[in-house]
Formats: sequence, C-alpha cells, structure tokens
Amino acid sequence: MAHSFSFDGTDMADYGITVVGGEWPFAKVGVTDTVNVPGMDGGYTYYNEAAPAEFMMEVVCEGDDANDLIANLQSFAAATPTDTVGEIYLDGITGYYWKARRVSDIRGLPIGMHALQFEIVWRMDEPGPFPVTGT
Repeated sequence: MAHSFSFDGTDMADYGITVVGGEWPFAKVGVTDTVNVPGMDGGYTYYNEAAPAEFMMEVVCEGDDANDLIANLQSFAAATPTDTVGEIYLDGITGYYWKARRVSDIRGLPIGMHALQFEIVWRMDEPGPFPVTGT
C-alpha cells in the first residue's frame, strides 16, 4: 500500500495521492498569556491548550493519463473542501489523527504528463494529534 491519507473517511489513494513529505505536528503547543485588567491592581495569567496552527503535506497525484490526472485532482479538491474541518488519518499511523481543513489551492510541479507534485497546507483550529478512541 502506498503511503497516503484519508480525510473524513475518504481514502486519498483512490485519487492517486501519495504522501512524499511534509512538516507534521506531533505535539501540541500551548500559549500562555497575561492580561492586565484596566482599573484593577494586577492581572491574571491563562494557558490556552489549543493554539491554532498550520502544517504542510507534500504529495504526488498520479493518473493513468493527463485526463485521469485532472479528474483525480478535481476529485481530491471536491473531497477536501476549504470550508470543511475533517479528520486526517495517515497510512501507517493507526493510533492518532489530526483535525484540519485545507487552506491551500492545488498547483504544483508537473512530473511528466501523468503526475503532479504539490503541497497541501492544512489549518488546525484545535492542534493534534488526537488519540483514536473506541473499539
């Protein structure tokens, strides 16, 4: 099986997508902030566990011919709408997933007439990874 991923239950390998690299967050980064309240002596400090973040995934999309490649890219775009937060599962990592939405367009470096290499930028409002729970 090629290294791919699924988004909201749709396997991107069905659209010829293979993950070839990226910058994945594997630990959450929190934000500590101090707020001063006008008219009061002192302030308070709070810790935010979910600092929004983005991460990048490098992929290659392949097709049987140029028409199939374009169809795969269009199907990928339809399956990962920019206004939908979905669960992302990487092939080979069965215990964790990420929740994000695609914020990048689809353009990249052609590899012949049957493949395109491009980067996907994902926006996480709640940074992961999250453990898979249940049976």
